[in-house]
Amino acid sequence: LIAVCCFRWPIANAIGEGIEQHPEYVLWIAWILAFDTMSAIPFAKLRIEERPLKFAAIKLSNILIVIVLNVFFLSICPKLVAANSQGLISHIYSEETGVGYVLVANMLASAASFLLLTPQFRFKLRFDRKLLRTILNYSFPILVVGIFGMIVQDMDKILLPKLSPADDPMSETGLYGVAYKLAVLLNVFAMAFRYSYEPYFFKQKGTKEDAQINALIMKYFITFGLLIFLTISLFLELLIELHIIPAGYSGAFPIVPVILMGNLFMGVFYTLSRWYKKSDRTWWGAGFAIVGAIISQTLNVLLIPIYGLTAAAWSFLVSWLCMMLLSWSFERKYYRMRYPLRRIGGYFVLAMGVFFVSRFASPDVIWLRLTFNAALLALFISIIWFFERKELLKV
Repeated sequence: LIAVCCFRWPIANAIGEGIEQHPEYVLWIAWILAFDTMSAIPFAKLRIEERPLKFAAIKLSNILIVIVLNVFFLSICPKLVAANSQGLISHIYSEETGVGYVLVANMLASAASFLLLTPQFRFKLRFDRKLLRTILNYSFPILVVGIFGMIVQDMDKILLPKLSPADDPMSETGLYGVAYKLAVLLNVFAMAFRYSYEPYFFKQKGTKEDAQINALIMKYFITFGLLIFLTISLFLELLIELHIIPAGYSGAFPIVPVILMGNLFMGVFYTLSRWYKKSDRTWWGAGFAIVGAIISQTLNVLLIPIYGLTAAAWSFLVSWLCMMLLSWSFERKYYRMRYPLRRIGGYFVLAMGVFFVSRFASPDVIWLRLTFNAALLALFISIIWFFERKELLKV
């Protein structure tokens, strides 16, 4: 934070794209990252102490503050200033800041979360070299996983406008961004699952029953992920019919299922991280992430100039698929987890069958097509329920 405060001008100039006129944007982003970083350990403490209500309340308050402040700064303030240019609002609101108020809203929300977490800050200022070395040996590879995972997840959005063969690369980048937003539900599902699952598996004792439970959890994680994949993929056109998004964005629809499946593979990869975290082999995770980043960027650089946003989406999927398969293959060697692969594979094939039947055999009339897709989704759920009802009711 101190470094960014001192060098915000050269950082803004290096970014360019108009940011050089707003070095305060860089500073606000640094404050957001600082507050979020300092909040990470208290949030982890709440998870390990199994206090989900307080955890959820602070997270939801953060979201609520962001929404309220965005509406206030971007919608209400301009109207109030236009109605009374000499009023109180005119002294705290500046049109020149513009979209920067999105950053201000996030910064204030992160600061509020940090303040709400202050009761969790209980520590002694004592330096322990041995403990620090243990922490770094274990957690630095996980940091590498996070960094290279973000490269796989976000670098395509940076490369697409620079490499796209389209006449209007920024328009294509906008479509790609819409596709990502439509696929975000599966990502949110995976993230929420990780928040609740990680404290659980760290408390396990490695018994046979625990192994069975972990296999069960993986099966249902993938099953519910496939259900989300189908629900979004089969009803994308409904978003236009309900005027949730403009019809002009329908060009993003073909790649949404690809990104959805990539998000599912990403969720499985992070769920598999249990084995190298529990066995203190976190460097394996770093290696998988580095390989995934290399695959991702190689495919992006080679294929985006030819296929545009479609190549970016498939690069995302292939990278996470490779990382997932690498982690699973090494888990079999070191952790010897046995998943119900036949059942999982069967559900995956079933989901793909439903998807392709919908894609190539559905009626041409929009409402008939949506009804047909609803029947296909109901069939998928019914088959899952037929095979899993006893176990689900028991769970």
